[in-house]
Amino acid sequence: MNLFTGCDYLNTYSIVNKSGEDLIVEASYYESYIDSANIKRSLMFDLAAKDILSLDTINYKLKLRLKPDEEFGLGFSINGVPKFDHNKEISIYKNDSLVFYGNQYIIQNLYTNSKQDHTEVINIY
Repeated sequence: MNLFTGCDYLNTYSIVNKSGEDLIVEASYYESYIDSANIKRSLMFDLAAKDILSLDTINYKLKLRLKPDEEFGLGFSINGVPKFDHNKEISIYKNDSLVFYGNQYIIQNLYTNSKQDHTEVINIY
């Protein structure tokens, strides 16, 4: 009998809706991140949110409703710093007001200045 165990850590970085209300997330991605054979799947990779409002497969944009306590993934890595190079822009709205804006560099800077534990989050209230 063989028994394998792993010590690999999945490091994630995400936005969590803690507002108690629905949020609208608009995200756009760099073309280099998109698999041209399956654009839709590339845009929806690792999405926990299920309420997709629009999917622009030409400009690589996604708009979704983020319910309370749902997460929107920003990046992940196994045994390393999550990769954020696919994020072009992310805007989050609450009641038609912008409550968060980030691009690849802002998200990277926020992560660099965080605790960098294995499941780092940005809570939106």
